[in-house]
Amino acid sequence: MHIVDTDRLGRPLEQEEATQATIRYNNAGRKPRPDLLERNFEPATERTTTILQFSMSGANGSLERVSSERLIYEPFK
Repeated sequence: MHIVDTDRLGRPLEQEEATQATIRYNNAGRKPRPDLLERNFEPATERTTTILQFSMSGANGSLERVSSERLIYEPFK
């Protein structure tokens, strides 16, 4: 579920405190990590496009999988 903070989505990524996180995941030491790669806000339409990349590292730190997701938020009218 996504609850959009439109004020935050309009800010440049450089103003974010963090653009990545590590999530606790107890499955043989694997660690998923989402990275916020890009965010574009269109003031005229209030539409925001966000690109996230998800990485899964193994217990030894090796990269196992990577996938990307493009999320488009726009006001419901």
